[in-house]
Amino acid sequence: MHNVIKIMEKILVKNVKQLCKEQDMPLKNLALKIGMDAGALTRALYGNPKLETMEKIARALSVSVADLLTEAEQIPIEGYIKVYDNLYHISSRNDIQKIIKIIES
Repeated sequence: MHNVIKIMEKILVKNVKQLCKEQDMPLKNLALKIGMDAGALTRALYGNPKLETMEKIARALSVSVADLLTEAEQIPIEGYIKVYDNLYHISSRNDIQKIIKIIES
C-alpha cells in the first residue's frame, strides 16, 4: 500500500508541475491562488495532501482531481478544432486552454 501512495504522490507532483508549466503559472502563484503559501503547497504535494487541497489545485488548474492523479501518458490529446475560420492543432491541455481563451475573447 505504501508503494501505491508513493507512486500516486509522484504522479500528482509531476502533473501539477506540468500543468503549471503549460499555463505559465509558477507554483508560488498556484499556492496564492488556492490560499496557501508556497511552502505549504510543497509540503502538501509531497506529503499526501487532503482531498480538499487536491480539489482546490484542480479547480485552479482547470482540471479534475482524476486528471491530477492520472499519468499524462494515459491522457492522449490529439486533434484539430476549427474556431471561426481558423483551424487549430491540439496536442496538449495547454492548447485546449489557449482555444478556450480565444473563444471567450
